Amino acid sequence: MSTTIAGTTTVVNYGYGAGIQFTLNATKTALNETTLSLPGGVTVSIQASGQVWSYPDLHGDATVTADGTGAGVGSIAIYDPFGQPINLTTGRIGTLSANAQTLANTSTPTATFGWEGSHLKPSQTSGDIATRPQYHICYGGLMKGMGNDLIREARRRVGWTQVRLARAAGTGQPAIARLESGRTAVSFDDVIRLLRLMGLDLDLMLVERDDSDWRQAERHLSRTPQQRHDELIETVARLGELRRDYERSAAR
Repeated sequence: MSTTIAGTTTVVNYGYGAGIQFTLNATKTALNETTLSLPGGVTVSIQASGQVWSYPDLHGDATVTADGTGAGVGSIAIYDPFGQPINLTTGRIGTLSANAQTLANTSTPTATFGWEGSHLKPSQTSGDIATRPQYHICYGGLMKGMGNDLIREARRRVGWTQVRLARAAGTGQPAIARLESGRTAVSFDDVIRLLRLMGLDLDLMLVERDDSDWRQAERHLSRTPQQRHDELIETVARLGELRRDYERSAAR
């Protein structure tokens, strides 16, 4: 994923599988972070600076974080139905202060495991804009609010303004602004129609369901908290060995 903010471009390479996510640097020569998805929706991010534990609500949205010792870090995070961070004081979304309240639980600049964070689906903020990276289409289709993000990303990719898209769609610029911000719901057919107006299309496919996370959760249900803790420590140790092996091979 490549992100440019204030003229600075950051490139992060993601790898994911079986409830574990890795991030590598732009040249794929260094491991930046390892994130584990634990039973109950808790995630732990293992970074060079330490660990960050994120705890979700019933929807799977990360709301609070703690460090490796269990001490709370930062304030509570809450979101609207489309995943936009809500300012705890004013109740507003889409503001600099609202997006500044996102949880600092990844090592990637401006990225956070917040809304639906327990599923390792990151959100990204830039100024007063909060969105979901486009690659999450592979998680199985248009989630609530994803259609709005797709239209905005497509328009920026082809270099169109909201006015130009509105003219092509036979509507006004305010309607496009409301749609892209998530204030207006969009149907699948509308997404396809608008994308094709811009010379793009959406290619979806059916894939086999990956239920490895559920199987892992069921397996852990029969274990005591101490057994789960011990297994996590063993996993972290194995990941450390893999990281050292990778760094040694890269240095040759």
